[in-house]
Formats: sequence, C-alpha cells, structure tokens
Amino acid sequence: MKHYNRLNELLLEFTAMSQSNNVPNLEKTDYLDLANYCISIEELELGLLIVDTAIRHFPLLPEFIVKKIEILLLLDRPNQALSTLKTIDHLTKLSHQAQLLKAKALKATGKNQDALDLLDQLKETQKDDFKIYELQANILENMQQFDKLYHVLKNQILTAPQAQLESLLDKLLLFTDITSNYQDAIAFYPKVIDRHPFSGTAWRNLGLSYAALEDYYEAIDAFEFCIAIDPLDKTAYLGCTTCLEQQNKYGLAIRYYFEYLEQSLKDEPEILMKLGHCFFLEDDFDTATYFLEEAIRLEPELANAHYWLGSLYLESDPPKAILHLNDAIDLDSFNEDYMIALAEAYKTIHDPKNAQHYFQQAIDIAPDILDTWMPFVRFLIQTKQHQLLLETLEEVATFFNPEQVIFLKIAGLFATGKRKEAKYWLIEALTTDNDLLDTMFEVYPKLAHDDEVVATIQKYNTL
Repeated sequence: MKHYNRLNELLLEFTAMSQSNNVPNLEKTDYLDLANYCISIEELELGLLIVDTAIRHFPLLPEFIVKKIEILLLLDRPNQALSTLKTIDHLTKLSHQAQLLKAKALKATGKNQDALDLLDQLKETQKDDFKIYELQANILENMQQFDKLYHVLKNQILTAPQAQLESLLDKLLLFTDITSNYQDAIAFYPKVIDRHPFSGTAWRNLGLSYAALEDYYEAIDAFEFCIAIDPLDKTAYLGCTTCLEQQNKYGLAIRYYFEYLEQSLKDEPEILMKLGHCFFLEDDFDTATYFLEEAIRLEPELANAHYWLGSLYLESDPPKAILHLNDAIDLDSFNEDYMIALAEAYKTIHDPKNAQHYFQQAIDIAPDILDTWMPFVRFLIQTKQHQLLLETLEEVATFFNPEQVIFLKIAGLFATGKRKEAKYWLIEALTTDNDLLDTMFEVYPKLAHDDEVVATIQKYNTL
C-alpha cells in the first residue's frame, strides 16, 4: 500500500511539474515505476509522456525506449513502435524483450511472416520462453494456419505457467479436432501428464483423442483417470459412457451416468435422456420411458429425447410415437433419422402416403448417406411400387460407387420379377466384393428364404 501511495505522490509531482513546463528530474527507477504504474491503471498517454521525459534524461539507456515501444503497441501505434525500435539499433543489440516487441509490431502492421521468422530466430536461444509460443500461436491463428498452430500450441503448453495450462489444453483440443492430429495428440499428452499428473484436462483430452480413433479401451482408461481427479468433469463422463455404448456395455454406461448424477447433486436433463436411451437399448422399456419423460419434463426442447421416446412407442403405441416424433422434428427439422422414424410410424398405422413423404424428406436431407435410402427402398418393395423402385435405384446410383449399391440393385431386380438379370448381377457381385451383401436382405428379407438365391450365394460366395 505504501508503494502505491508513493507512486501516486510521484505521479502527482510529475504531472504538476509538466503542467508548469518544468522538466521533472527523477531517478531512473522512479521513471520505470511510474511508467509501469500508468500501464497498470491504463493511463497510457501519461505513461508515454513519462518515458519520453526519461529518454531525454537518460538517452543511452535502451530500457526506456523498450518501455516506450511497449506503450505504443498498447496504444495501437505499431508503425511508431517500429520507428522507435530503430533508435535502439544504434545503441545496442536488441534485447530479447525488444525482439518480442518488434515481432508484435510486425504482426500489428500485417507483416505476419516477418514476425514468424523473427520468433523462429528467438527460439534458437530461448526455446523455453512461453511468450514466444504465445505470440506465434496468435499469429498462426490469425493466418488460419491451423496445422502449424497445433504444433506451436504443444510447445506453448510445455512452457506454460500453471495458471494458463487448462485454457491452453482446451485450445489444443479444439485444434486437434480441426486438424485431426489425434495420433500425434496421443503421443503428446503423456508428456503433459508427466509434468502435471493431476491435470484432469490432459487425461480427458487423451481420452477424447483415443475415442476419435475408436480405441475405446484406452479412451475409457484415460477418462477414468480424469474422473478420479475431477468427479464433476461432465465431458469425461460423457466420453466414457459413449465409449461404453460403442462396446454395447450399456449396463456400465448406466452406472457411470448414475455416478455423475450423484456427484453433481442435480438432475441434468441431458444425462437423464442418455440414461433413458441406455435402458431402451437394454430392453428395459418402463425405466427408459420414465427417464425420457423426466428429461422432457425438465427440458421440453430435447429433440433426441422426443425421438427416442417416439422410437420406444413405435410398436406399442404408434399414434403416441407420431406425436413425439413430430415434436422432435419441430425442434430439429434437418435430422434424417427423425424423418425415417416418423415414416416407419406412419407405415405401422398403414398410412403409406405420409410414410412415403417422410422417407423422401429424409433422403432430401442426407442423400449422400446410404442408410438414408435403404428404408425407402424396403418400403417400395413392400408396397410393390415397382416403377418408383427402379427409378429410385437409378437415382441412388448417382450418389454412390457401383459396388456400394449393387446389392440394392439386385434386390430391386428380384422384387420386380427380373430374376434372370438379378441372378447374373448377384454372381458378378459375389465374385468381386460381397461386403455389402447384407444390404440386399435388409431391404428384401424374403430373399433369405429364396432357395435359388441361397444356393447361388453358397456356390459363388468364395471371398
């Protein structure tokens, strides 16, 4: 407190003398303290006046010129800062701090590459200086050079003060997703964990990188470490449960959801919705209904909750399913899965007109996803709309490679009575690539009981 009182007194003395056209004559340390104080209270113009006065008294001391450059950059006067930098060149070799300020000034004047080149030079002697990587990352982000930025962020993290670590890890996660550098991230995070073993964010990011590469076992291990460190890290819980669901371990996922709810001490609609979905997949429909309805009660705009509840009612109560699926579509009208489910609901109550409408809506939303077409193809086969079926199969072929849709074409040919042609293409497909054979049975299940089809598959399915 005494220090600030003294600075206030010095500042008042300096201001009074300047206004009376007297040149204040202070000690060198007083000038620097006053300049820094002005920066802290955002009196930048006054700070600039103080360093200019100091330069007149101590013209051979570069630290006052460096301080002037710092203030000029804070005032957004980069060209003046660069001009001032040239005066130091005549006095001494630029200090590390002055070089950093020069890089900032170059960046501010749009000379990004010159700034990056200068920073690269500084790294040769100051490779552990966090400020170098901080400025470099800022420049690369402005230039949208995200792959380079990703690698700079790694160096920034390894040199970062503890207070900035977590925010930088969050930023690295973002640019890992943008650049898809998941494998590199998996190799990097153990270095962070060695330095900061109790960084839950580092463990969580490691888990998310493993999950992105579908290495669910390693991902779950990393998420569990994060949860042990930070039991309220929702992203880690959701990451862990998502991986468990990918492995069809719904019971374990349910345990983690309940654990999170106990830790958070509140009912979160998103978690309740996911619980309901897991119970649905475990065929515990009563419990699933309870959690999905509770999620909707707390947050009526959860589109997925309406979708899963509609899917749950699809067979037992189609009209109720239609109500919930319409609610889901009202909340998100660009989701093809919602459209397909609603089409299936209308098909169940024997309303082919509405069923066809929503199947086609799904295709309009996602024509580049084969699974969007298959329910419509199956519907056309079931309703014996042969002409539209053949036209649809021709349209499908414009979106995919021939080998991706050959078995749909074969199913269509069998369905429309063109058995000879269908058998020819079936033999051709079986002897080249049979990876998508199941799609034929999915759209036309009767073929699984067709003796000629079964015999042909047994004879030619050699791959």
